[in-house]
Order: sequence, then C-alpha cells, then structure tokens
Amino acid sequence: MNKRKKRADVQVYVEENRFRHVDQMERWRQEYEHYQAVEKKLASVSNFVFEPFDYEPLLVRVKWKDCPIPNFEYLLEENRLAAESKFFVPIALRILLLIVMIFIFFISSKVIVLWTASTIAVATGASLYSTIIQRRATIDSVMAKTKAEIEQLIDFARQKNEQARHEHELKEDQRIEYITNLLKNETSAIVLRLDNEMGRMDFPFPLEIDIDIYENIPLIKVWLPPKSIIPTQISNLSSSGRLTYEEKEIRNVNKQYLELCSAILVRIAAKVYENIPGFDRGYVWGLRREHSQNECFFAAKIDREKVIYACQATNGIAALHRLETQFDTNSIFDLQPFELSVPDEWQDVPPQLIRNLHIKILK
Repeated sequence: MNKRKKRADVQVYVEENRFRHVDQMERWRQEYEHYQAVEKKLASVSNFVFEPFDYEPLLVRVKWKDCPIPNFEYLLEENRLAAESKFFVPIALRILLLIVMIFIFFISSKVIVLWTASTIAVATGASLYSTIIQRRATIDSVMAKTKAEIEQLIDFARQKNEQARHEHELKEDQRIEYITNLLKNETSAIVLRLDNEMGRMDFPFPLEIDIDIYENIPLIKVWLPPKSIIPTQISNLSSSGRLTYEEKEIRNVNKQYLELCSAILVRIAAKVYENIPGFDRGYVWGLRREHSQNECFFAAKIDREKVIYACQATNGIAALHRLETQFDTNSIFDLQPFELSVPDEWQDVPPQLIRNLHIKILK
C-alpha cells in the first residue's frame, strides 16, 4: 500500500514538473516573439516612400443627384378602404333588417304585422339610403384630405431635397475654396491640412512635432524619442525552447538609435512635402528634451528635390546624408548636441508673423 502511494506521489510530482516546464517554454516563446516584434516595428520606420497628393480631382465639383420623391398614391387606397370599413357593419345590418321585414311582409296575413313590417321596412330603407349617402360623402371627404396630405408630403420631400442640394452645394463651394487656397499657399489652409494629415502617421511610439511657417517656408521641429526606446539586449530562442539574452554593444545601440532618428526625420519631412505642393525651401530639426533643456541633434536645410531623393534611399542614415543634414557623433555613434541658428529668412521677423502648429502623433 505504501509503495503504491509513493509511486503515485512520484507520478504527480513528475507531472507537475512537466506542466511547469511546458508553461515556462510558452512564456519564453511569447517573450521572444515580443522582442522580435519590437525590433521589427523599429526597423519598419526606415521604409520610405514619396507619394505627392493629387489635388486636381478635388477641384472637380461633385454634381448633386436629386433623391427620388416617394410615391404616396398608396395612401389613397389605404384611407378609402379605412373609410369604407366604418360603414360596412351599419349598412349590412340595415340590409339584413330590410330583408327580414320584406320576408315578414310576404308570409304574414295579419294587418297589424303587415303594417308594422311595412313601416319598419320604409324606415330601414330610408336609413340605408341616408347611410349610403353619408358613406359616399365621407369617402369623398377622406379622399380630398388624403390628396391634400399627399401634396403636402410631396412639397415637404421637395423642400428637403432642395435643402440637401443647397447644403451639398455649400459644402462643395467650401471644399473647392479650401483646395484652391491650399494650392495658392494660403497659410490657414496649409495649417488645416497638416493638422488633419500629420496626426494620422503610423509610428510604433508617440511623437510630437512643431511646424512653424513663415513666407511659405516651413521649419519642422521633430521631438525625437529617448534612446531608451532601443532594446539593449538581443533575444535568442534555442532549439530546446530556452530563451537566452545577449547584451548589445553600446556602439550598435547608438547606431540603431541614429538610424531610427534619421528615418523619423525623413518620413515626417516627406509627409509634409507630400501634402503641401507649394512647399520647396524649408528646414527640419531633430530635437530632444534633455535635463529640462531642449537640445538639437539634427538640422537640415531642405527642398522638394532633396526630400524626393532622400526617400529613394534604403536606410535612414543614407537618406539623412542625401538631405545634407548636420549632425555629430562620437566614435561610438553617440549623438552630440550642437547650437542652433535661426533660419536666414527669419532674421528679425516678429514672432507674431510666424504661424505655429503643434501635432501629436499617437501610437
């Protein structure tokens, strides 16, 4: 008995260990997949494309299509039948009573009965005639009211259609005016477009952007994510299912961060120039908040051709060089801040003449 109990205890212990091992392997697998997904998302930022938005089709007015007016003729038949149904029972009862009186008149030989039946028959006939006349008048009145109601419904449908057409034309006027102003490089239209489009960008982390505009020259300030966003370890999953970690060299971490920041700057500059066809000369800065201070790590004077050329690069650092970007690193690729200078075109310009736009790109 004791041997059986010991054998059972050993079996339970083995099963528990096996389940714990399987559970641990599943956690390792999930953690490995998470690490791989993070690295993949960071690498995906370096995919560039420049697709300028085509505004010409938006200048074509969309024609209004009148909504068909419903056919309300069915109300005539419905209301006529409803009016007729109210007189069905009264008329049927009078006809039945009249038939009974006529029947009594023919089968009875008593004078009093004949006189009574005749009187009731005459009265019933008169009442039947009056009811039929009243039925006809009621139906005519109902039909006339129904026709008037149908005319009101048709007028209301036409008014609603006209109101919808007016609203459509007004929206089309506003839309075309907005696109026209955008193509004329009006700052208010540019700000509205950038505010609507830049926040829709897809990054695996939140970003903030400030765009200053003066004399159709944009200054794009990108607030870069902290370096801690880069994983400092490489995860490996062995054939046995065990997860192991390997520390990245600080040089590789810094280079990966440099690549990420470069890709962010190029993609944001491309997005701005894709949506605003009137932009040519401009500036892009890469900034970071360090110890309660704003430090600049990238600065480039760009134009449309440079941005298009940069988007043809295969990685962010190469694209940044195509933009002729100013940045500095030490021997281990650690970014070094430098002093900024105000763009030449903005020297001695009052701040109130510079239009500012702050955009948050959420994860």
